[in-house]
Amino acid sequence: MNIIIETLLFFAGVHFMILLLASCYRVIDLWYCIGNHWKDILATIIALGIFNAFIVFMLPEEFKAPWVWGQVCYLSFHVVIFWIGRLGLWIAEMKQR
Repeated sequence: MNIIIETLLFFAGVHFMILLLASCYRVIDLWYCIGNHWKDILATIIALGIFNAFIVFMLPEEFKAPWVWGQVCYLSFHVVIFWIGRLGLWIAEMKQR
């Protein structure tokens, strides 16, 4: 039973990290009208951060690791994919020169 709960918590951590990253990207998405929406964006990021801290604090010790590992794995995946994509664009640009 623990393996099922740990698996669900891992994927919930991945999902939560996607939400947190998406809320951070709202700054870029709404830059044209950031003056009107900066409070909403900041409130969302702070609320998700507080919720994450609350979840980690409230989870029993044996269930904290899957939640955090889900977040860390997705964050590292996101960063690696971003930089590999940037590197690919740079290589394609250099080949055109």
